Amino acid sequence: MRRNRAPSGAKTSSGISKSNKRRKSEKVEIDWEEDSDQEFSELDQEHESEEDKETADEKRIRLAQEYLTKLDKEVSESDSDSADEDDDPRLGVTGPGSKTEKIAKKIENELLNKKGRLRRPIASALGALRKDKYGVFKSKWIKIDSCEKVRKPITSVVISEAGDLAYTSLKDGSIICWDVENMKKKYTFKSLPKSKTFKRIKEFEGHRDEVLCLALSSDGRYLASAGKEALVYIWDTRTNKLVEKFRGHRDNINGLSFQIGTHTLLSASSDRSIRVWKVSELAFVEELYGHQSAINSIDSLYRERGVSCSDDRSIRFWKIPEETQLVFPPAHLASIDCVKMIDEVHFFAGSQDGSLSLWHTSKKKPCGVIQNAHNGEWITAVAALRNSDVVASGSHDGYIKLWHVDLEHRKLFEEPIGCFKVEGFVTALDFVPSGGVLSVALSKEPRLGRWKTAPEAENKLVFIRFSPDALKLKKEGEDDDSVDDDSEDTSEDDSEDESEDDSEDDSED
Repeated sequence: MRRNRAPSGAKTSSGISKSNKRRKSEKVEIDWEEDSDQEFSELDQEHESEEDKETADEKRIRLAQEYLTKLDKEVSESDSDSADEDDDPRLGVTGPGSKTEKIAKKIENELLNKKGRLRRPIASALGALRKDKYGVFKSKWIKIDSCEKVRKPITSVVISEAGDLAYTSLKDGSIICWDVENMKKKYTFKSLPKSKTFKRIKEFEGHRDEVLCLALSSDGRYLASAGKEALVYIWDTRTNKLVEKFRGHRDNINGLSFQIGTHTLLSASSDRSIRVWKVSELAFVEELYGHQSAINSIDSLYRERGVSCSDDRSIRFWKIPEETQLVFPPAHLASIDCVKMIDEVHFFAGSQDGSLSLWHTSKKKPCGVIQNAHNGEWITAVAALRNSDVVASGSHDGYIKLWHVDLEHRKLFEEPIGCFKVEGFVTALDFVPSGGVLSVALSKEPRLGRWKTAPEAENKLVFIRFSPDALKLKKEGEDDDSVDDDSEDTSEDDSEDESEDDSEDDSED
């Protein structure tokens, strides 16, 4: 019987299996050698990294040494200045002493500042500055600078922790970045053009409606903006590019606030809700409810706490991790439009009934109330100099007023420290944490509506600058300041009298 032979060049099944086994064994040997080399190299790297890796105690010691070296350098630079500019009370280091004492004092103050327990008493120093008979500051230690006017009303202003940049939002949806020192525009986040020929609508990153509020993270990296679109825009200030849009609110967003030292953001809306976001993770955390009407403002400091005010005339203090809230019953006759935290337990609010109030978290009633704080006009903006005894308020009566709050005795003084004369609606106020600059947003109309206008006013940003010498007047008793101001006042009075005489003569003719 003839057997079928395989064609020439073809391999038998046994030959194929043997060759496959030989190849597999060679492949396994090669793979094993490569894997073993990788494993040995990884083990060597791990062994080296374990040798080079520092322990937790060593890391703490290294960071502490770097921190002390930094403080030593700062104190040495301050000691190298002239004797007249030795210390600035706003920086927390005052009085004579050795370098070690100054460093210890600075560490103590920074720790108290982080806990919200640092007290910076500067109200008495500001109160000693020269003022006219109406209480308007006339001191050479205070300077008022105005930026160029803009076309649309300004709705909000935030200033960086360092005080070098300020951001303003406008009712046309644009956001402007200002150089505080030079008072010039540095960058503009443009709004959607209204031109019908604009075709790149879907690709456009900017706002498409009014922007009502802004918030800047303490490290200056993220800028949050929101308004009538019910969206929270997150911008990277290093590139001026849009990072993300947070969705979830169902109505106007009226307030934003970053927790100091973190990228946790709070947003308050007319839909009566507060939302918590983690900006660095681009994540939504939780939603808080409690207010019975639209929420107008929200603020926070270092801890995971927040305070908000609403059209329902109530103020609520939120404990976010515990998901609880403290409800403060209505103490005003109308809606509360603005609220600011002075420290972790004190906050300051302004209402449409024209009154201001000071609150403490342990009391259901206000610690102090000032009725008709701005000649009966409603309060449009408030600001608080963090951990100090000075707060500010604005309206459309033509004045910005500074007030003295005694946090130790929980008292709000009814007489203002002094005031500044302005024109138009004060839609927003914001202090630099050091207290050197107060930024003021002035507009022709209110922030949340157009029911009243001030045609003579201009839409512009104003910086009120306080010289460090302003805090030393109570010790030094500057006579030059009073002399200069007296001469200025008399010259102004004389010019006014002359103008009045001329007008009377003209009328008689």
